[in-house]
Amino acid sequence: MLIFFRPGICEIKCICINCAQMAKNKLPRLHSDFSVDCVIFGFDEGELKVLLIDRNEAPYKGWKAIPGNLVYDHEDIDSAAERVLYELSGLKDIFLEQLYTFGDIDRHPQGRVITVAYYSIIRSTDAGLHPFLNLHLIIINCREGAFPTT
Repeated sequence: MLIFFRPGICEIKCICINCAQMAKNKLPRLHSDFSVDCVIFGFDEGELKVLLIDRNEAPYKGWKAIPGNLVYDHEDIDSAAERVLYELSGLKDIFLEQLYTFGDIDRHPQGRVITVAYYSIIRSTDAGLHPFLNLHLIIINCREGAFPTT
């Protein structure tokens, strides 16, 4: 038990584990969907490239994408980024830095998903990418006019 004193007020509040659990059970259950994306830059043959995977699930089956997936309810965001990167690329023990959080309401076709983006820079020859996974290192061309404007 804790006793809180304010001028003119003496208040006794219990903060024991059982009471905290009871209060938690009375609160409405919130649900949020989170995902992580891992932007991996690599140097390969003197050129800066980005790691892409082939998506194998609808609605984007056959598309190339940055490695990413949903966060499990029981894991924290950083652990999810490490897991997703390993499952999709075979990369592990890679330093990942949080870059940005995307949260626009209608950005995902399956509903509201908040995405935390991570990035890393690696030497692709030292990375140990899984040879059996369909991975692509795509050259990044940053000169003017390299990207579509539509």
